[in-house]
Amino acid sequence: MRTPDSIWDELVPPPGRRPDVCETCQTWNDQPTELECSNCHDIRRDLQMPALPISVLSLYKQPSLLRDWLSYYKGRPEEGVAPVETYRDVIRGILADYLR
Repeated sequence: MRTPDSIWDELVPPPGRRPDVCETCQTWNDQPTELECSNCHDIRRDLQMPALPISVLSLYKQPSLLRDWLSYYKGRPEEGVAPVETYRDVIRGILADYLR
C-alpha cells in the first residue's frame, strides 16, 4: 500500500549540501565556521568518534503533523499518553515507501 500524497505533503526536504548545513546530519549548522553542527560536535567529543552520516527523509516544522507523528507514535508514558496506533501506521508507511 502506498502512502497518500497528503502525508508526503507534510515532509520538509533537507536543505542539501551547502556551507550553512552540517556535513554529517544534513541539518542547519549552528556553527558557521565549522563543518559540523554543535550536536554532531558534541557526539564526536563525547564518543571520541564522529557521528555516523545519515540519510535524512525530512526535517519538521513546529507545529506540524510530522512532528506530532514522530512525537506520539510510541506514546509518552512519562506524560501518561498512550501510543497513537494511526501515527505508527503513518511512520511505517513513510519508511516503507522510502525504502522501496
